[in-house]
Amino acid sequence: MQGGSMHGDGGQAKSFLSPTKETDGYEKSWDPAIHMATSHKDSIDDAGQDEIILVRKQTKIGQVVSLVVALEERAGAMAAAEIKIGQVDDVQELHRTGLQTVPDRYIRDGDDRPDGDNVCAVAHIPVIDVAELQRDDVGLDKLRLACEEWGFFQVVNHGIAHELLDEMERLAREFFMLPLEEKEKYPMAPGGIQGYGHAFVFSEDQKLDWCNMLALGVEPASIRQPRLWPTAPAGFGETLETYSAEVGELCRRLLARIAETLGLAPATFADMFGEAVQAVRMNFYPPCPRPDLVMGLSAHSDGSAVTVLQQDAGCAGLQVRGKGGAWVPVHPVPHALVVNIGDTLEASIAD
Repeated sequence: MQGGSMHGDGGQAKSFLSPTKETDGYEKSWDPAIHMATSHKDSIDDAGQDEIILVRKQTKIGQVVSLVVALEERAGAMAAAEIKIGQVDDVQELHRTGLQTVPDRYIRDGDDRPDGDNVCAVAHIPVIDVAELQRDDVGLDKLRLACEEWGFFQVVNHGIAHELLDEMERLAREFFMLPLEEKEKYPMAPGGIQGYGHAFVFSEDQKLDWCNMLALGVEPASIRQPRLWPTAPAGFGETLETYSAEVGELCRRLLARIAETLGLAPATFADMFGEAVQAVRMNFYPPCPRPDLVMGLSAHSDGSAVTVLQQDAGCAGLQVRGKGGAWVPVHPVPHALVVNIGDTLEASIAD
C-alpha cells in the first residue's frame, strides 16, 4: 500500500442542537430533523438536532462479530454485577414534560459546550458528483482533493432512489414518535450496543449526549438480535434491509474510486476488508431548553472506513472540523449524502 493520509486536520464531527432560524443566540424551541449515516468499519458508532442517524459498518466478519460478541458479553457482565450507571433519562420524555432546566448529567463543562466563536460559517465541504467518477479523471481529482483536504464530502447522483431515502427517513421518525412503552419493548442493556436506549453508559459520572438511540445488527445474521427489531411502524424491517443493501453498494463503489485516487487497483479495499458486516444506529435528538449547555453528539472521529450520512434538509446540526481546527456546518443538500473518511481507512492507507 502507498503511504500517506486521506485527511489532515479534518476527520472529526459533532452534532449540536441548532436554532430553528438564524439568531445571535440560542432559541428554546426546536423543530424536528433527521440524519441517517452508514459506515464501513470494524466497530459500531454517529450525527444534529431532533435527528436520526443510521450508521452501518463494514469490515472483516471475524473481527466485527468478535467485537459484537465481546461487547454483548460485557453488557451481560455489567448487568450481572449490577454496575451502577445512575439515572439515565429518556430525553424525548424529558422534552415532553416541558422541562425548563437540564439535568446535570447532560450539562457539559465549559470547554466542551457549543462554541459559536470557533465555527466557520462561510466554508463548505466539497460536493462530488458520483456520475463524474465513472467518466473521467477530473472527477477522481476532485475526490482525491476532498479526501486529502477535508476527509468529508457530499455526494450527488449516487444512484439511490430518492423515494427509498424518504421512506427510510419517514419510518425512522415514526419509530421515535411511538409511545415510550412501545419503544421500551426493545431495551438496550446497560453497556450494550443493540436495542433502544442510551448507548455506551458505563458509569454514574460520565456526561451524556442529548439523544436517544436505536441500534441494530444487520449483517451477517449471526450479529442480529431479532427480538430487538421493531415490528412498528409497518414495513420498518423490510425497508431497512433494502436501504442497507443500497447504501452498502454505494460504499463499495466509493471505496473502489478512492483506491484509484491512490494509484491502487479498484478492488484493493474490498479485498482488504472482506465480507460486509453491517449494523444500523439511529439517534434521535429532541428539543432542549438549554441547547447552549448540551451536545447532541460529542465531538468524535469515526472508526469506520467510510461513513455515509443522510441529513434532513431542514437541519444543519452536523459540524465537521476543518483545517486549523474551526468547525464547519454541513449545510444539507436535498437527497445528497455526506461521506466521511474514517480512521480504519486512513490507518489502512498509512500501513
